[in-house]
Amino acid sequence: MCKIAVIDDELDARRILSRYLEKYVPEAEMIGEANGVSDAYDLILHKEPDIILLDIHMDDGNGFELLEKLGDNCPKVIFTTAFDEYALQAFRVQAVDYLLKPIDPEKLQEAIRRVNLSKEQNANTELYRKIFNSDRMAIPTLTGNQFLRLNEIVYVEAQGAYCEINLSNGKKLLISKNLKFFKEKLRSKPEFLKPHKSYMVNIQYVEARQTDDGWCLKLVNGKLIPVARGKRTEIAEFMENYFL
Repeated sequence: MCKIAVIDDELDARRILSRYLEKYVPEAEMIGEANGVSDAYDLILHKEPDIILLDIHMDDGNGFELLEKLGDNCPKVIFTTAFDEYALQAFRVQAVDYLLKPIDPEKLQEAIRRVNLSKEQNANTELYRKIFNSDRMAIPTLTGNQFLRLNEIVYVEAQGAYCEINLSNGKKLLISKNLKFFKEKLRSKPEFLKPHKSYMVNIQYVEARQTDDGWCLKLVNGKLIPVARGKRTEIAEFMENYFL
């Protein structure tokens, strides 16, 4: 539920906005009202509304002074005013909307809806961030999507337009993505190396780097992964630093 406070020095204006909220935005909760900057400041700090419907000219100051006073504690702002000359200034302070009196209730409803939609999008963004910064990734297999922990992946081998994922439990997954897909997905994960055009390897499963009879990485399961000539210096330097 969205919490809203109305800030206006005119009683009739506050009553009209209150009725509009009750009729057009029934999911909102009106948590209080104020008739000036000082009262509004106290109200916002104590009640913490999500949105304030804010007039500009009031007896003890103006709406912009209130926003400056609030600083980082400022909620989302929808200006409701009779003055049209402050619109540019309003958007400079990132107001959601600038509604001129007499207020159109449908425009008020739409402005509040945008705030709620923005909150949902921000929540989704945070969720996605947590997922993609975690130690798991979604794998599009041939039969659907599967979440894998990155530390379960031993190596990935290119097979034409497909890739085979080899897991620590001995299982293999065939997916309809090429190795470039994995390189993009794992570019922020330093434990994954691409020693060869056909392989990506989890360094945690590398047992040794062998240079006799051609360069390769020996994995703990005995698998030998070739190291391309152009990758030898990079791999050698990385492994020396990794195991320090």
